[in-house]
Amino acid sequence: MPGMLNDVVVFTGLYVISQLGGIAIIRLVELRTALGRERSVTTALLLLNGTIVLAMLAFGLAPVFGVALAAYWVTVWARNAEEPFFTAWVNRGLDPATRATVLSTVGQANAIGQIAGGPAFGLIAQLATVRAAIAAAALVLLPALPLYARERRRADGEVSEG
Repeated sequence: MPGMLNDVVVFTGLYVISQLGGIAIIRLVELRTALGRERSVTTALLLLNGTIVLAMLAFGLAPVFGVALAAYWVTVWARNAEEPFFTAWVNRGLDPATRATVLSTVGQANAIGQIAGGPAFGLIAQLATVRAAIAAAALVLLPALPLYARERRRADGEVSEG
């Protein structure tokens, strides 16, 4: 949108909409699930991560700006909503004495994954296109979906047994 608006106004507007949408999605998902119930948390993680994968693919393959913008917002909103559910999922059953260590390790693993994966996606962008790199990044998230689905089935088994 060159020449139409000041860049600062555009990026501030994008950020504000991203944050407000994220708050709304978190509230919506929170109302539809019970954070205390393990099955609800894993269901939310499964749905939110599936949404992230689809939205990132849509962003990477978007034919026009409007589709890319909508996919960007859905990705940001789903990521914002996913964070508290992931934290609740990781925290379940942890001994309070080890909670900080576990959360720190999760954060470090995330950072290592970004450091290790970043150059690979940069190479894909350089050899192919940025769009291809974004689509590839979406596909890297796919293995999490069957793991969350398995965890959800395990939670179902505990609910029906107990």
